[in-house]
This record gives sequence, structure tokens and C-alpha cells, in this order.
Amino acid sequence: NQVLIGTIDGLSIIDNYSKKITANYTIKEGLPSNKIIALCSDLKSRTWIGTSVGLWYLENKKIILSKKLNNTAINCLNYSTDNGLWIGTKNGLFNLKNDQLILYTTTEGLSDNNITCLAKNYVTNELIIGTKNGLNILDLETKKIIKFQFLIKIRTNNACHNLYLFTNKKIITS
Repeated sequence: NQVLIGTIDGLSIIDNYSKKITANYTIKEGLPSNKIIALCSDLKSRTWIGTSVGLWYLENKKIILSKKLNNTAINCLNYSTDNGLWIGTKNGLFNLKNDQLILYTTTEGLSDNNITCLAKNYVTNELIIGTKNGLNILDLETKKIIKFQFLIKIRTNNACHNLYLFTNKKIITS
């Protein structure tokens, strides 16, 4: 019943019914930085907060530092019930599940270590991974990574910044 909005001025919580801000979180309330880059919620009612200085979460109205990826800029987040929290950084893709952190990089087959966007395809059980050098698909069962090559290079840049998945298995990236 609430909407969370991350901005360069912190995190705001808006009541969905009254449309009023019910809480604000900034450096004063414990955020390491007012610049919120990514938000994601999990099944434990935590809101994960990606900032330029690490991974934090909001739980019971308190900002808590995750002991994982401290001082690492977080580009994007995605949570799935069966695979945990996916964290995109400039240093690769991290998967945080059961307090274990697994790293995927170009060594594992990604087209680039700078992860810019993430989306889970629940129909095919795949994680779509946008990077600074193209699109990748991680099969969540086999852990195999497939690289997509674009037919047209726009401004000699294959960076993916947004992903949209449709129920007919089509992907739009920009």
C-alpha cells in the first residue's frame, strides 16, 4: 500500500491511498548517500537500496548496512523468490542468496563486467542482463550465459540501460 521512490535527494515513502509522503530517508536517517540508484523489495519485507557507496536495506523503518558489497557502487537490483537478490555493479553481477555471494563476470561468459540493468523472465526462468557491451541471458537452472549481439551498433555503443519483458517472450532494450 505504499510506493517507494529513490532520488538524488534520498528515499521517500508515499502512501498509495492518501498520496502523501509518510517517510523520508536521507543521510540524517542513516543512508550513506542521498543518491539512490536502485530499489528492490524481498519476501522478508526488506527494501534493498543500491547507492554509489554500497548495498543497504530498509527493515522496520531502520536503514541497515548489508555486510556484502560495502563501498561498491550498485547499478541495479532484481529480486526473485527462488534465486535471491541479483546485484549489478561495474565489477560484475552478484547473486546474494542464503548469505552467500556469487560473482559472475566476463570469465563466466558475460559480455562486459559493467552491469547496467536486470530483469527476470519468470516464464523461461532466465535473468536478462544488460551491460555496457550488450545483452546477456543467464539460464538460472544451468547457470549458462548466452551473449546477444545486436545487428546494428548505435553510435558504436552496445550499452543496455533499460529492459522490458513481455509475456510473449519479446525483449525490448534501450
